[in-house]
Amino acid sequence: MPYPSTAGELQQFICAINWMRESLVDYARRVSPLQRKLDTALASTRRTKRAAAGISITLNDDERAAFDKVKDKLASAATLAFPDDTATTCLFTDASDVGWAVIVTQVKNYDIKVPVQDQQHQLIECQSGTFAGSQLNWTVIEKEAFPITHACDKLDYLLLRPQGFRIFCDHRNMIHVFAPDEHVKKHIKGKLLRWAMKLMNYTYVIEHIAGPQNVWADMISRWAGNHDPVATAIKRVRAETPGEPKQHGETTEGGNVGGNGADHLDAPPSRGRQLRLADVRRHQ
Repeated sequence: MPYPSTAGELQQFICAINWMRESLVDYARRVSPLQRKLDTALASTRRTKRAAAGISITLNDDERAAFDKVKDKLASAATLAFPDDTATTCLFTDASDVGWAVIVTQVKNYDIKVPVQDQQHQLIECQSGTFAGSQLNWTVIEKEAFPITHACDKLDYLLLRPQGFRIFCDHRNMIHVFAPDEHVKKHIKGKLLRWAMKLMNYTYVIEHIAGPQNVWADMISRWAGNHDPVATAIKRVRAETPGEPKQHGETTEGGNVGGNGADHLDAPPSRGRQLRLADVRRHQ
């Protein structure tokens, strides 16, 4: 299969493999370079086949490597089992700083005396994704809870079973969120409480599993973020009008230091202020 030379060919390829995403482990990370390429190519036009067909593109080395890896994933796609009502459904979830993963399996003749990692699992569904925008600012417990809620929102047709299903996660606090013994903890408020209420329609058992045993969900969630996140912090911004007398203890170079010892960062005058100053100079 040749590399796509137009945005239309790339769009067709991404749409085609999207039908197989449930069988492709680590789909979100593998296809993200190609998706970004397509979004950039179609940023200034409509996302239609006709418009995309007229836009020429050239894949760089990283994008070509991603294209080849996606093709390899198609060749080695995991075989999904058909859901069995008599089997025990297992939901494995995990999250990292920038990604999450959901794995749904089923086990025939489930034995509670045998560790879950030693059971004979059949893969039913695998999903993964990356956190974006404000999601990157979520707390650790919110990021860990999200894939559980996502699974119950999108995979209800798999999890609504007569005998319920079992949730396995490597974050012990999830038990206090989704299965409180006596009362809801003080930190279970807002978003977490709303997410926990979404599971009220389900019959489930949530269990803690050690990280080394939560192999697949942990691996996929961390694959999604193979880069170091960039953090930017601004302590304080103070705009100073040109010609304004400085207060005692302040300097303009290297940051302002006020009398109370607080750090300041001088910002240039706003655009509106610059225009007003220009008008004053023009009429002088």
